Amino acid sequence: MILQALKEYYDRKAADPDGDIAPLGWEKKELPFLVVINTDGTAVGIEDTREPVGKKLRAKSFLVPQAVKRTVGMKANLLWDDPDYALALNVKGDEAKTAEKHKLFMQRINEEQLAEIPDVAAVLTFLGTPKKDEVLASLNPEIYDELKKASFISFRIAGREEPIFRNPDVVNRLSATAVASASDTAFCLVSGTTDVIDPTHPPIKGVYGANTTGGNIVSFNAQAFCSYGKVQGANSPIGKTASFAYTTALNTLLGKDSKQRLQVGDATTVFWSSRKTTIEGDFGDWFAEPPKDDPDRLTEKVAALYKSIDSGTLAVDAGDTRF
Repeated sequence: MILQALKEYYDRKAADPDGDIAPLGWEKKELPFLVVINTDGTAVGIEDTREPVGKKLRAKSFLVPQAVKRTVGMKANLLWDDPDYALALNVKGDEAKTAEKHKLFMQRINEEQLAEIPDVAAVLTFLGTPKKDEVLASLNPEIYDELKKASFISFRIAGREEPIFRNPDVVNRLSATAVASASDTAFCLVSGTTDVIDPTHPPIKGVYGANTTGGNIVSFNAQAFCSYGKVQGANSPIGKTASFAYTTALNTLLGKDSKQRLQVGDATTVFWSSRKTTIEGDFGDWFAEPPKDDPDRLTEKVAALYKSIDSGTLAVDAGDTRF
């Protein structure tokens, strides 16, 4: 029931032009640095996307191809990743392992048949450059040192506004292949439709005290949890579309900028309505500490509520809306 409610929330947000939620096959990710490349494959700069937020620097968030799940072994993300995978910078001191990671990064681009797109071909030309570390260091030594410590980086073609993965040809290609071939389908317990069953669901992130790489609500990671010879997600068949929807909805609710989450002690709580309501944005304020920069904001909100009755601007949500 809770997974169905999360999927319904995702569907509602996805249908809303102002819903601000990732479409199928994509997710939001903060990328601190972009390597800027000319169309001939030469690097011309390193873009720092970070901006001050309070006393800290926060990287800009982009809509990136959905991350791979790296529980064991090595897998590369598409057109973005950490400096080891994306640039072979050997940040962690294992040259052979870094070389293998970088090989997987380039291999993933070719597997998705993106090399024929000119801008992607320019990135691949740069990635084939020997001593990329020296090239990047010569562009901006100070920023290069920061880039090596970055969680994730990507690339941008000089003169383009968006990173390489937002190239329209790349977006169209990936959107067309976001759902796998329907050759191995079954009944999805969440959507009630036939879909390709997802063997392992995307991780949930943002829960207090949980592993930073994320955890799972639906998981069968030991033989004792499986039945009738089924493995992984086949024990509780949920289609790839529904799996993406409920996890994306929950990760959005748990996000740094979400107004629909509460932290009380070690308990992380998220909340939403079955329809768009004002309570979704206001509920958290009832329990939150007053903002340090505006301690009167919550008091003023209550005062505005009472005054709205006199002015005729009181908005009342339908009482039968599920919350």
